[in-house]
Amino acid sequence: MHAVTLFCIVYMVALVSCHTSQPGLFGKRTPHEAYRNKLEKAGLENTRLGKLWIAAADKSLQNPVPVAIPYKETGYFEMNAPEAAGYIFSAKRGDRITVHVNTNPVTGILLFTELWEPRVNEQPKLLAAADTATGNISYEITKEGSYIVRIQPELLQGLAYTITISTTPSLAFPVHKSGDPRIISVWGADRDMGARRHEGIDIQAPRRTPTVAAANGIVTNVSENKLGGKVVFLRPAGKNYTLYYAHLDQQLVRSGQSVQVGDTIGLVGNTGNAKNTVPHLHFGIYTMDGAVDPLPFINPKREEPKEVRADTSYLTRYARLKANTVLQMQVPGVKTSQTNLPKGSLVKIQGAADQLYKVQLPDSTIGFIAGASITSDPLDKQRFSQVQPLLNRPDSNAAVKMPLPAGNTITLLGTYKDYYFVEWQDTQGWIRKGGNGQ
Repeated sequence: MHAVTLFCIVYMVALVSCHTSQPGLFGKRTPHEAYRNKLEKAGLENTRLGKLWIAAADKSLQNPVPVAIPYKETGYFEMNAPEAAGYIFSAKRGDRITVHVNTNPVTGILLFTELWEPRVNEQPKLLAAADTATGNISYEITKEGSYIVRIQPELLQGLAYTITISTTPSLAFPVHKSGDPRIISVWGADRDMGARRHEGIDIQAPRRTPTVAAANGIVTNVSENKLGGKVVFLRPAGKNYTLYYAHLDQQLVRSGQSVQVGDTIGLVGNTGNAKNTVPHLHFGIYTMDGAVDPLPFINPKREEPKEVRADTSYLTRYARLKANTVLQMQVPGVKTSQTNLPKGSLVKIQGAADQLYKVQLPDSTIGFIAGASITSDPLDKQRFSQVQPLLNRPDSNAAVKMPLPAGNTITLLGTYKDYYFVEWQDTQGWIRKGGNGQ
């Protein structure tokens, strides 16, 4: 790129970045939308870098990488190669998705972090966007399904990041910890010799252990019935469902009463049809469509993401495979499709998760490989007896970067199909195999 042209782009990007950081500028637009709009107004969407930035944003939503949460990845966005990272995963109703992004440098560069819901034959729906100062999102899932997290830095800025995507319960646990409560029966278990299914979960605790409000809200009903015995219904503020506390030994609230998280609702017992069981709380959640599984709403036992153990010094670098290797198209923990890569294959390291590398092949395919499978050592060296065209990509229609003079020794760094990735005098590119090497 011509030096004057590059200077102009850098100058315009700097102006866009400065303006974008002004408080109150976004209005109803997300930070990413506002920044993209300013790129377009500045005419940067017609530049090569601007087009690449917009295309990367769109591609990350169209082809996100499937991962299993909790998930933790360390990566790096290069300054002159506009990129975005998209991650797709499953979540249950009642989960609270949390996204934390740590960056280096910590400040001075805009990073856009968003949560999306993919939709069939439609554009994904934006659910949440992080403040660019924190990069963090907390969002309660209201429908079981797939979700996408996208992160992308502003143009012409290099940025190291570590992203963690995990879940927490969206409600507090409904039995006081003093009773050392434990879940003894889950959603869908047989009841009455299979005649019906359990529409809730049972939490065992000593008799008269306090049961507590799992959310701020209003007590809508305090009554007694044949199945539940002494029961309390609580409507959480701003929610479209009702919490159900059953088999209480005693109710300690009244209908219409406002409660806060942790307030005592009643005491654990075994009233109703639980008179022949151990004392426990039957906890249920009811919507307009019926009962839903309450476990994701309150389950405090969540896996911690695995720490990154792969060598992060490889990030953004090219490497080759030391042996035939399996490329997993999804991170382990997700239903996996895979492909076999031959020894010597060239990969670019995009990120590191656990003991794996997230890599990109020359055809832009992204997947995961074992961290121990790569090396940065050259594949071989060859002397070519004829001039070789050095290509910018492994394709017969690729542009020629320069001719490589005959009689020179060229370092072979890796392979892809019928091409070598090579280096000569600090210049890298692709040459076709079988080019009269000696």
